[in-house]
Amino acid sequence: MTNALSHRLLLACITATATLLVGTAGWAQNAVDAVNGVDAVAVLGDRLPALARRHGMAPADLAALLQSDTTLWLDALDRLVYIDTAIPGVQHAPAGVPVALAGIELEDAFLLQTDPGADRTIYLDFDGHHSFNNSWGHDIEFPEFNVDGFPDFHTDGELEQIIAIWQHVAEDFAPFGVNVTTMDPGLAALTRSNGADQTYGIRCLMTQATDGFGNGIGGVAFLNSFDDSIDNPVFVFNKGDNNGSMSASHEVGHALGLSHDGVGGSTYHPGTGSGVTSWGPIMGAPFGKSLVQWSDGDYPDATNTQNDYAFILSYLPTRPDLYGDTLGSATPFDSGCITSIAGVIGSPDDVDVFSFTSAPGSVLVVGVPTDPGPNLDIQLTLYDDEGVEVISVNPPNAVQAVLTTPLAAGQYFVEIDGIGKPDVYTDYGSLGTYSITLQLPLCDCAADFDGDGTVGIQDFLDVLGAWGPCLGCPQDLDGDNDVGINDFLDLLAAWGPCP
Repeated sequence: MTNALSHRLLLACITATATLLVGTAGWAQNAVDAVNGVDAVAVLGDRLPALARRHGMAPADLAALLQSDTTLWLDALDRLVYIDTAIPGVQHAPAGVPVALAGIELEDAFLLQTDPGADRTIYLDFDGHHSFNNSWGHDIEFPEFNVDGFPDFHTDGELEQIIAIWQHVAEDFAPFGVNVTTMDPGLAALTRSNGADQTYGIRCLMTQATDGFGNGIGGVAFLNSFDDSIDNPVFVFNKGDNNGSMSASHEVGHALGLSHDGVGGSTYHPGTGSGVTSWGPIMGAPFGKSLVQWSDGDYPDATNTQNDYAFILSYLPTRPDLYGDTLGSATPFDSGCITSIAGVIGSPDDVDVFSFTSAPGSVLVVGVPTDPGPNLDIQLTLYDDEGVEVISVNPPNAVQAVLTTPLAAGQYFVEIDGIGKPDVYTDYGSLGTYSITLQLPLCDCAADFDGDGTVGIQDFLDVLGAWGPCLGCPQDLDGDNDVGINDFLDLLAAWGPCP
């Protein structure tokens, strides 16, 4: 009897038994003819070492992973498949969520891109897809993303949720050279034809369970499928700005070779804490947590110490480092009373350093991570011209940092760094995009946002452009973290030439 035939016979016997015992096993059998746990190890037999090598693992590690993580399945073609948990209920996006619409029109929900020139692509496919002639072994027309029960069109709430999910996933992958997009990039951008082909990616199908595929689960993905030669989507069935986006990054993470981050006896780390610094690893299941990050298992009772960042780099390049990391290579702030710079903390070792010259008086520096879906917890540190630390700020229960201190005249440097929270998370996954704003002393004309010496029409337009919740914005003249009517009245009171 051939190895292939014995494999299929043993697989058929085991899956028939497993279907009676475990609910998801029945789904797995119907969808991809799969087994898990000790049964998967038995089915593999002497092929286990070769499969382990394909996934960059030692044979003993793969055997242990199969036996410890019951969400990892083996299909009839010796592919490893993660079948992930569903969340209870559906999280709807409330209409008019201002952060989901900041700078993005609803009509652009299917035109979003982070880096159109990148060679790698993560396609968040919300508009349905016919999945066939691929390793999933099915022929199914999956419907468009739907949460409001109207399948023939997208409501404003659904479009807001699509935009918010894209923003969250884009932030998860901000350190890497990849285009996270909701616009169909074409098949060539999603498949790798050969080893020389450097333009490839993954389709992340945001849809509903259809014809039994996806019943009772939150998502499913083949392990290490990001560079497959055919279009093998990962599927996400969970919904919600936070939970849907976390599931999307999680399933793409499997395609990039990542396994689950558990804790103690649990396959999935559920997250910990509350508020803006509530935390969990992306490869766990931290549904509802504010700060989700890539992890290396550097937390108590971790079940997995896989270096997520390094594994992702085997598929995705890093983004260029835009700003210097030392005082000697610091990027100067533009001249003017109030200036802002946008940047990315791109690796666990990355910091960005900026320089400025100050008159005597009080200086204000505000560092704010991207919202929604920040991955970055910011620390600001101020140095004098000799490199001596003046002050360092990292609020324990906030991800933004606000630094204010009196200074003598001279040159100074401010460093922005991703930081951890003691006993909760380390700085390993504290990566992502930010804005840093400097307000110099003797700027009595705070409403002169463009620095032309006059409070006028352009400054008025700046206030309108920042209208709404806006943490750390210079247009927030009254400091209540919201640009609104009081700031407009303050601007009118300062109208005209600065004193």
